[in-house]
Amino acid sequence: MSTPLLRLIPTDPHWEPEPAAIERARALLGRLLPDREIGHQAYRSVFFIDQGENFEEVRCPRCRTVLDVGWWGERVNRAAEHGFADLAVRCPSCDLDTTLNDLDYRLPAGFARFELTVADPPPDGLPAAGLSAIGQALGHEIRAVLTRY
Repeated sequence: MSTPLLRLIPTDPHWEPEPAAIERARALLGRLLPDREIGHQAYRSVFFIDQGENFEEVRCPRCRTVLDVGWWGERVNRAAEHGFADLAVRCPSCDLDTTLNDLDYRLPAGFARFELTVADPPPDGLPAAGLSAIGQALGHEIRAVLTRY
């Protein structure tokens, strides 16, 4: 049986919070989602924070075209070779210059050096007000990634 995990990441892949901000955010998450295991992870470099089994598709953020998974995978592999230091891509559908982080992932995903985690979250995750409050506690806007492995 797979277990869901809510992963909260900064919208800027290279941003990392201060230790005091992490503790504020963890405490707030504990109040918003009591009786859940709350954790965090900092990575040495940017890391792809994926949805696991929840992956559906990737779209161009401008023209909304569903992107070929093979094309996307090649770009992710190339970026991984350099520690995801450069996430720039050009969408083949409309020549939009964007980043792997800014593509439209269904369900959401992204790239980050830091994540907060909640084991076995509610099926709908956190409401928008809760996400905003966690972002304020961290000091940066966040994105929620609901993962299932």
